[in-house]
Order: sequence, then structure tokens, then C-alpha cells
Amino acid sequence: MKKSSRAFARSNSTDRSKSIRSKAPVPGNCIRLRGACQHNLKNLDIDFPLHQLSVICGVSGSGKSSLAFDTLFAEGQRRYIESFSAYTRQFLQRIDKPRFESLEPLPPSIAVTRDARSRNNRSTVGTASEMMEYLRVFFANHAKLYCYECNRPVIAHTKETIQGTLADYENGTRCLIGFVVRWSDMGELASTLATLQSSGFLRLISNNSMLHLSNSTKDELATAFKGQESFVVVVDRLSWTGTIDSRWNQSITVAADQAMIYEPNEVVIWREVEQAETSVDGRHFEIDRFLFQLRCPYCDIDYPTADP
Repeated sequence: MKKSSRAFARSNSTDRSKSIRSKAPVPGNCIRLRGACQHNLKNLDIDFPLHQLSVICGVSGSGKSSLAFDTLFAEGQRRYIESFSAYTRQFLQRIDKPRFESLEPLPPSIAVTRDARSRNNRSTVGTASEMMEYLRVFFANHAKLYCYECNRPVIAHTKETIQGTLADYENGTRCLIGFVVRWSDMGELASTLATLQSSGFLRLISNNSMLHLSNSTKDELATAFKGQESFVVVVDRLSWTGTIDSRWNQSITVAADQAMIYEPNEVVIWREVEQAETSVDGRHFEIDRFLFQLRCPYCDIDYPTADP
């Protein structure tokens, strides 16, 4: 808990026009206000220590609100609005500069005031303090989404996030990079295979078997696709050397571009390991899955994009 302190000021009762001075903290560690004359303030000089709680006390009409809201907060808001372009400022409420000689340094200001509006039994601290809208924007942009079924994080990946995952691979790891294609009937499957072959994609993985479209027989294809709803198109076979070279970058780009064409918009990297549940032709693999939309790849559950 931060240490609490008070900002004090002295006044000469015989001459209100004389400057009122405070016991200033160490220079550089405080907000220094000089010559404040807003409303009830009479040439007030005062220092507020930074990173501490300051309490302003006084009788009614002594200038507490004039100091806190009409000077400190108002100037903070005015400087914030001044940071926008001239085009943007024309749509914002203009705030007049409070009356003072100098005020430095002034951190960003937020004010929570009393509100006389009526409340109902559905009011919360968030709605009453008007912080709810800010929290909605904050969580929409910074919160992490987890699947309610398996409790794994759900991420809409990009080529950059895929490249970032590679840093966790061990040097020398042999990998297959590809994309997933989902099909629903044999007619769609035949058409998709013909399109892939004409585009130069010849290696497929289906039912834990590696297929080569140019020399696989119809019986081999029928066996590999029997009971399956999707297959993996292999874009490239590479070894991880610790850096993303031009070949890795090109392979990720091709896989990502093709994944955006075919459902379920998923890129996969198969990492060869000594032991794993998934095996292809006697080789064991662990699979990293990257979807380009908010869908859990393990539970196949779609999630909406976070919107404030």
C-alpha cells in the first residue's frame, strides 16, 4: 500500500493576496503548482508528492474542488486534448486553461466525482463510477481467451505469431510444415486434389500415412481417406537451425496463404520426436496447430471476436 501524505499550505490571515506556500517535497519528485488563481484560489503555491496519496482538506468554499478538479484535472485534460491533431480537436469539447502561473510536471489525470443521478438496483461500482466502458475496451484489447471446454488458450494466429513459436524449437528438429484441408464428399475431395496437384502440392498426410499424388494408386487414396474428414497438405520439409531463413519464411507464407483458402484456415507444423502418439510411416511427430480465426483446434469450437 502506498504511503499516505497530505499537501499542506500556509495562509497569512491579515493579507489574503499574499502567496500561500506549501512544505515542498524534494524537487523533481512532485507536482509543482505556482500562482493558482482559479475561482476561490488566491495565488496558491503548492507541491504534491508523486506516487503518494495527497488529501485536500478544508471548510466549504475554501477551494478544494477549485484546486483538485478545476485546476489539476482540468489542465491535465486540456493538455491531453492538445496532443491530438487540429482535425481531431474540432470534434472534442474545448477546455479553457485554468488560471495559474506554472504547473509541472503533470501526469495524465483521471477524475471520479460525485454524481447526483438516481441509481437503480442494477447499478454497480463500474457503472456508478463510469469506469465500466473503459474496462470493456481494456479487456477487449488485452484479455486472453481460453476455451471453456479444454481450458487451452484460443488465439487467432498470424504469420508473425507462427514465426515467434519457432524460437522454442530445439536446433536440428526436423519439421513438416503444411495446411489443413477439410472435405465433405468424394466429389469435393476429387476436385480439391486435382486443384492441389495442379498448384504443385503433391505430398499429403491422411490417416497417418504419407501420400504422393503423382504415384499413389486409387486404392491407396481410397484407403487413406476412408473415414477421414480432413487431410494435411505438406508444403515443405525443413530442419530448424535456430533462425528463420528465407526458406522458412517462404514456407510459412505459402502455408498461411493456402490456409486462408481452405477450411478450417489452419497451418500445422509437425515436429519429429522420438516418442509421440502421432506417427506417420513409423516416424513420430508432435503437432503444433495455428488457426487464423478464434477457434479451438482441439474442441472445434468457434468464438466471436472480442468487441467492447
